[in-house]
Amino acid sequence: MNQLQVELLEIVNNCPGRASLSIDICGTSWELGGREVYKSASLIKVIILIEALRQVEQGIYSLNDKFVITNDSKVGGAGVIQALSDSIEFTYSDLLTLMIIISDNTATNQVIELLGFDSINRCCKDLGLVDTALNRKMMDFGAAQQGRENVTTSGDMVSCLKKVNEESFLSEVGRAEFLRIMSLQQFQNKLPARIDLEKVKVANKTGELPGVSHDCALIEFDGKIAYVAVLIDELVVTDDGRTALNLIGEKVATYLVEGL
Repeated sequence: MNQLQVELLEIVNNCPGRASLSIDICGTSWELGGREVYKSASLIKVIILIEALRQVEQGIYSLNDKFVITNDSKVGGAGVIQALSDSIEFTYSDLLTLMIIISDNTATNQVIELLGFDSINRCCKDLGLVDTALNRKMMDFGAAQQGRENVTTSGDMVSCLKKVNEESFLSEVGRAEFLRIMSLQQFQNKLPARIDLEKVKVANKTGELPGVSHDCALIEFDGKIAYVAVLIDELVVTDDGRTALNLIGEKVATYLVEGL
């Protein structure tokens, strides 16, 4: 066990609640509870983005296709569309961007409608994600009460980030669009919070529910890449998970900058 692993283990062990960590740095992977299943919260939107871009490559949709969002399609929680006027037109690219960078739930539900549950879950299988599934739309409390939850693991999240970035799951154009959107993330108070973003590139997606605080990220410095996913639940105070996420992001970035 190297020094980074020792430091990360200490952070995870001191984290309130149940915590899972998976990390892949330049091809070397390590995990703590990487196969433990959690409510995905908004991490599932990463998979939705991947399938949405795959359907662009299949010619089903174009990034420039336009869709009108009416008031009866709006939901609460994260996002801005719910606060905007009725019947505003958005491009497919707009919806994908809003879904990721501010975790807009209305945009997400519109994209789920366009893609279909079956296609999104087939994407999970095609990516080799054995414990990840989309089982309900965002803010569907009725489905949640019936036990239909969106689920994932830290291991699955690291795996999908790496497969999209380093393998040919998407074309080079699709990969570039995936990274472009992920890099525009507005919620940077978890893994990226203590990273010098002028020096180190971060593309991340957070997830949060009451008692749940997640983040997954691609962190890059000078061609060296780390894929990181941290999932935390059973938190009495949701914000208490951020300290662990901040420290893990900082430790990983420092490791990349100071040398492997």
